[in-house]
Amino acid sequence: KGKYSVADATELKASALLEKCGGLPLALESKAKFLKSEEDLTKSKCEDACRKLCAPEGCDDTLGRMHGVLASSYESLCTLVLQQCLLYFCMFPRGHRVRRNPLIRRWLAEGLVHVQPGDAVSTTPQDIAIENLETLIDRSIIQSMEVSTCGNVKRCQPPGMMLEYIVRKSMSQNFITLLCGESETAEEWDYVRRLSLHDYCAAKLPKGLSHLRTLAVFPAGDAAKNEPTLDFAKYDLLRV
Repeated sequence: KGKYSVADATELKASALLEKCGGLPLALESKAKFLKSEEDLTKSKCEDACRKLCAPEGCDDTLGRMHGVLASSYESLCTLVLQQCLLYFCMFPRGHRVRRNPLIRRWLAEGLVHVQPGDAVSTTPQDIAIENLETLIDRSIIQSMEVSTCGNVKRCQPPGMMLEYIVRKSMSQNFITLLCGESETAEEWDYVRRLSLHDYCAAKLPKGLSHLRTLAVFPAGDAAKNEPTLDFAKYDLLRV
């Protein structure tokens, strides 16, 4: 429909827009309909589409329906444990392919999975964790990115739009505190249990982290760089 600009900047923005879909059919359909309604596809319109896709408020019916599907996918998880296992993925940066075994060990160390009454006597927490991950993948909420020769998932990640959703959900529930980039401030956070730093200067951290139980730093090399300002002696509850 209409004329479309093919400038390099526009193509890059369009590619970024498609990347946010993360393979979700409804997201692809919604973006296609949204962009088709525009007379000229320009860089600014691609940027506007990205903003609208990240914000459920004020978006059109098609995009609103997509956000509704994301919420429905989350709410359809039958247990709080499954929901928390999903929320835990926002601990990792966008595009990070999460390794299966370290993820399961993190879930176990966090105490997110437990053997429930009625489970088989031989069932272990690790069995439950593996089953939870398989459930998230089977429902296409989490994507398998790499498999072993025997067919087991080695690496996985949430689609882009699902990651956007669970980040907002996790922050609203104070499940994980996420700080990205140099510009963000953490002064307002006075009760932090799980903290993930993505390319963030630890010197800007809030002083009161006495309740901190989990700390993740990406890239991993930043942990050593920021070690002088990470006062581990005061993190009495730190376990992961």
